[in-house]
Amino acid sequence: MTPHWTQQLARALHDGRTTTLPESRLDALLLWLSNPENPHAADLDAAISHVGLTRLQASERAYELLDQLLFEHAGPPSARTLGLTANTDPALTKQRYRRLIQVYHPDRHSDHNDWATRRTERINLAFSACQGQTGTASGRASASASDARPSGYRAVLETLWSMAASRLRHAWDLTAPFPRWRLAGLGALGLLLIGLFLSFDEPPPVRPVAMPVPSNSIQAAPSNQRPNSAARPTERREIDEAAVSDTKPPAPAPTESVPAIRTAESRPPAEVHDTEPSAPAPPPDDQERSRDIAASAPAPAPDPAVSPPPAPPASSAPQTAVIPALPDRSPPPVPEQTAPREPRLAIPPAPSPSQPISPTPPSPPALAQRMPLTTPSAPGGLSAAIDCRSVPELLGRFQQAYDAGDLERLMALYSPAARENNFDTWFGIRQTYAAWFSQTAVRRIRFEQLRVQPTANGERCAATAFFQVAYLDAQGGLTNQNGVIEFLFEPRGAELLLLRVRY
Repeated sequence: MTPHWTQQLARALHDGRTTTLPESRLDALLLWLSNPENPHAADLDAAISHVGLTRLQASERAYELLDQLLFEHAGPPSARTLGLTANTDPALTKQRYRRLIQVYHPDRHSDHNDWATRRTERINLAFSACQGQTGTASGRASASASDARPSGYRAVLETLWSMAASRLRHAWDLTAPFPRWRLAGLGALGLLLIGLFLSFDEPPPVRPVAMPVPSNSIQAAPSNQRPNSAARPTERREIDEAAVSDTKPPAPAPTESVPAIRTAESRPPAEVHDTEPSAPAPPPDDQERSRDIAASAPAPAPDPAVSPPPAPPASSAPQTAVIPALPDRSPPPVPEQTAPREPRLAIPPAPSPSQPISPTPPSPPALAQRMPLTTPSAPGGLSAAIDCRSVPELLGRFQQAYDAGDLERLMALYSPAARENNFDTWFGIRQTYAAWFSQTAVRRIRFEQLRVQPTANGERCAATAFFQVAYLDAQGGLTNQNGVIEFLFEPRGAELLLLRVRY
């Protein structure tokens, strides 16, 4: 059995008169309007069904009665707008305010957005007025300074929030002709693209490990035979002079004239020849030999390492006259053949005419010296038919063109009849390298332990080496490869070109 007040509310909705609407049961009507399925509103829902009204009809008449009861009176919003008196309990006032906001919120009335917004604004102003009138007369001043201002701000914020929500709902309703799932998909796709753009971070390029660069030019080995042959007689002469100075007695004051000293010094020494030094020619007699030794004692230039005993003061004048005459007899010095330990006034020995010094051939480049070159097996008559010393330079040019990705410079090293692994034509090799250069951002190649030798017939040059290749693929990954590579060069005019490459 339904309560009596529910039947009274149902009859008021059926008749559409506010005089029969009990204001004490207004909260129950508001609860039914906000949520008809609420268990506390089940009795009222049953009574409405009993009078023959549907929920839609009953809700429309309930809004009409509430408009007549709460919003059609003149004057500013007050407690009457909430359906209360001025001295109502604040807790009941807050409960009535929350239920009125739930019923008149613009989100529940998308078809009557402006109407619901105006009702919500009046409810907020009425609640603010009720909050300002609560409390005793002594506490109203503090309420206006503390409670009224926050409540007013809260009311304004709630009003703005309700207006913004109503505007958004209205904009969403305008998109009804366009499929909303498509709009949502476009929005999600845009957010995804923005996130990917912000999170994109290009990885730094990986630098390949630096490898030793082979020498591109043939370096001539320094000729050590000529300086050694020139320094050897000088060292022997210094030793002989030191031995003679050790065995000589202290030189007395010179009694001979200056021309006699020059005559003794003008004799060519026997140590200047490139061959083994021979003993000096025997003098005509012992008396002349003793006189020559005594006269020539102060003449030679003293060695810095082995110095003779000091001469008496009277011998300083002849020594000063003899020393400037020595450079006149000496040939012009050769800078590159002067030994570092040679005395300042020593005469550089001239090579013996009977034994000419043969020129030293240049040594192979530094890269080829890592492994001994194989002696060619060709006959002696064909060994000079081709010169393979330019192979390291050609491989250096190959390496530079490969590292730089210069297709034209690289293919200029290939013969028109070149073959490389499974590529039988020059154009096939060119297309392969063009595709390889476009697929790799950075590449490096190095050759080590190079072996170069002519072929058996002496018409071509064969080379074998270990290679190391490092490159960056299209995704930026570093890859290293190594192995053995074989080259075959053929002469084309004045240079060698690649005829066969296999690895």
